[in-house]
Amino acid sequence: MRRIRDSLSKSWTNVQTKSVPDRSMSTWSAHYFAQQEQLKGQQKLSSKLRPAAIGTGIAVFGRIVLMPVMLLSVFGLTGYLSDGTFLIECKDSYFAYSQMDLVMSGGCTPCHTYCKRVLLQMNTFDHEALMSKPTFEDLYTATSWDYSILSNEALALADRLEASGAICSGGVDEWGSPLSIITGTAEEV
Repeated sequence: MRRIRDSLSKSWTNVQTKSVPDRSMSTWSAHYFAQQEQLKGQQKLSSKLRPAAIGTGIAVFGRIVLMPVMLLSVFGLTGYLSDGTFLIECKDSYFAYSQMDLVMSGGCTPCHTYCKRVLLQMNTFDHEALMSKPTFEDLYTATSWDYSILSNEALALADRLEASGAICSGGVDEWGSPLSIITGTAEEV
């Protein structure tokens, strides 16, 4: 027990006699900033102008100077803000509808077919332009394109529609709706 007490007292006196360095914040920070100033003085200008610094300068210049000039030129020199209308007129619309437009009629581009076939569908479907899909598919496959059930007037009408450039569609559109469409003049339809 005596040995332990002697060794503890020796270690305690060693701790008390050691000098503790001054690690206060003010001394450390002053030394650090003095080193940084010395290093900055030794740096060359080329080492300060790194690609990241150049890119940052260009980005700041673009956002502060170039972008406002571009916006003012777009709004001031062009007609961007003038003649604003709430509704787009048909002549200005990209989606202007024409009953003779193959893409816009019925929403079923691959469904365009012969007018004789659409008249046969309308006759078979009892003149229903839109019906449920199971009924449509049953009647569609049952017709087997036998045109003998059409009257002579219907066949002549089909020939007139084809000659005038009318658009006829029959089938299932992109949304799964079965349809039969004939577009033409009011007299033809």
